[in-house]
Amino acid sequence: CPNWRRIRMNARAGFAIDPFSSMNIPDQVLAGLHNRLGAIEQATDTQQIYLATEKAESFVEALEVVNALRQADIFRIYQVIEAVAQARTMALML
Repeated sequence: CPNWRRIRMNARAGFAIDPFSSMNIPDQVLAGLHNRLGAIEQATDTQQIYLATEKAESFVEALEVVNALRQADIFRIYQVIEAVAQARTMALML
């Protein structure tokens, strides 16, 4: 996923920089996270936001089960997912 897309998405969700930049996340996991966040951002209605959010959270749950990331990073990722979902919901309401 190109950097400009991540920055644009994060700016809309209230993040000035990539919210994952301070975390040590493998590239494949990072790509998966950005794909799932992108699906939330591109949702055209609240049902799609809900489904994309559930999918993103399931991805993170799988990372948690296999201890792929630190617990603090898992918590932060959940916060980012929630912020992106809220930002997209607000954008659709305008």
